[in-house]
Amino acid sequence: MKNLKPIYLLAAVMALIMVSCNNNKNKEVNKDCSGSYELKGRDTVNVIDCHGKQGKWVPSLSNKLQDTTYYRNDTIIEKY
Repeated sequence: MKNLKPIYLLAAVMALIMVSCNNNKNKEVNKDCSGSYELKGRDTVNVIDCHGKQGKWVPSLSNKLQDTTYYRNDTIIEKY
């Protein structure tokens, strides 16, 4: 019976590790995040994905921007 205690402890630790690795947060991070974008020459601009505006946004007829603006998660990072 004394030899089974380490095995039970190891099984309990392994069960905790497996449960903690299999949570819903991991599923949200890996979800499909497709979006739309425009191409200007060879550069991808005006990207919208599930987090909002991303990357370099340039003025065009479809948006009302006056300056080239850089976004991350729908937040302005830089404006030129």
